Amino acid sequence: MGVLFTCTGNSARSPIAEALLRRHAGHVEVTSAGSHPRPRLHPHAVQALNEGYGIDLTGQRPRSLATMTDVMSTT
Repeated sequence: MGVLFTCTGNSARSPIAEALLRRHAGHVEVTSAGSHPRPRLHPHAVQALNEGYGIDLTGQRPRSLATMTDVMSTT
């Protein structure tokens, strides 16, 4: 099973949801993407996950929905 979180910029809401579900869901494939991705994650989102949950998103970049065709395919 897989989950794809989407939003416009993929800079705050969807990466937060992705990180939290990945941490708590176990064997679920999780990713996030945006229709118009921003150049970088919002610094407050990175800070909130790091301080509140110990999750480090420092190296993560926003992803485009256009690159997620393999994730969105169903079999």
